[in-house]
Amino acid sequence: MESLKELRLSKTAIKELPSSIGNLVGLEVLCISGCKKIKGLPSGIHKLLHLKHLLLRNCFELGKFLDNTEDKWQAPETSDRINVSTSCMASGEHLVSVLRETKSFPFGTSLDGKSLPEFPFLQSLDLRNCNLTEVNFLMNMSCISTLEELEFSWNNFVKLPAWISELANLRKLELNFCRQLQEVPILPPSIESVSAIDCESLEVFSQISNMANSHTKDFPHVKSINLTNCQRLAENLGDTVANILLNQDRTFSLTLPGCEIPEWFKYQTKNGFFYFQVPELLYAELVGFALCAVVSESSTCELQGTINGELVIKGVENFISLKSDHLWLLYFPSPLVKAWEGCNYIEFSLEEIDAVDSSIEKFIRRCGLFPEFKHEEKLNWTLENNIISATHYPEVIYDEDSEESMGSADEHTEETDAGGEYEDDSEDQQRG
Repeated sequence: MESLKELRLSKTAIKELPSSIGNLVGLEVLCISGCKKIKGLPSGIHKLLHLKHLLLRNCFELGKFLDNTEDKWQAPETSDRINVSTSCMASGEHLVSVLRETKSFPFGTSLDGKSLPEFPFLQSLDLRNCNLTEVNFLMNMSCISTLEELEFSWNNFVKLPAWISELANLRKLELNFCRQLQEVPILPPSIESVSAIDCESLEVFSQISNMANSHTKDFPHVKSINLTNCQRLAENLGDTVANILLNQDRTFSLTLPGCEIPEWFKYQTKNGFFYFQVPELLYAELVGFALCAVVSESSTCELQGTINGELVIKGVENFISLKSDHLWLLYFPSPLVKAWEGCNYIEFSLEEIDAVDSSIEKFIRRCGLFPEFKHEEKLNWTLENNIISATHYPEVIYDEDSEESMGSADEHTEETDAGGEYEDDSEDQQRG
């Protein structure tokens, strides 16, 4: 049975899989999601050495089995025939014939905790809503080095084991609605996305604390962290959490409860629109942009950014079932857009794309923007009348750094007289 690559038994009434499933040695995808009566896995499953994707979502009874893999497990006796509903898959009849070709269905096979299936090529494991209280059954599996995606949402464990940091290729971790989860340990450097929506008991996320306070890049590949409605964690992280944006060098997004924009966001507005000009010398020093928005209602927000009229940033974020005001923290590196002589024109705008006849102010109370430059402290830049200027221009900084400067910084402080096509919104803008 090497030819069968994918087997889907979703939402069927099966109570267990036959050990003969191990004869499907070429199988790469096994899905038994929604099989609410299934109570265990047969020992033959360990023969599926080429399995890449194992989907066990909503197998509620399976958690009892996985939580006790150190004990001998015996499935209840049943008939030697499997009933597959016609809604299972289009080729349901073919599936039955494939399994019948194995000629025997030795149900009731035990699974010893010391002989767990290894799955040496497993890339994704979906255990959403399986009534799990712990996940230690993964510890001795060979897939610990190959897993890229883990779905643990809607389970009952209190904390994740420390060995999760050993999942060297893990990119995506889903922990949504794990309402008893209290702690997330150090995660592997490979992680790109973490979602822990409505983890109301979550209090510790060590890596985020380290990133905000120690200015280290503990998440070198991370793109998104969603902590919607994680109120306890947000309170523990405190006001310094926004500092995490200053440690980024690639696109990054963080959502968590909060209502205050830090003062270092020098440009703040209520209308979701930013416009400013950057002189050519300073534009060459532009590293990226940090954005902080206070989201007050569930919404779908679209962010667009242009430089010199060229669309360089566009993204959409869904904010669902917010129980309080939330901070949306974003960082994106400065796109490579050729500088104009004189001044360069930069715009950012936020819009709610699903609402009819509603302004962005209904969904976002306030937002702030911080342009990040090289030699931030030495530039001493300010924003006034929509124009960014600096007391020390780049060539002076470089000369000072190399101790070869013979001139004075005052020779370079002349303000640019370039005008803008927009009026300054003095009521909504905070000047640095």
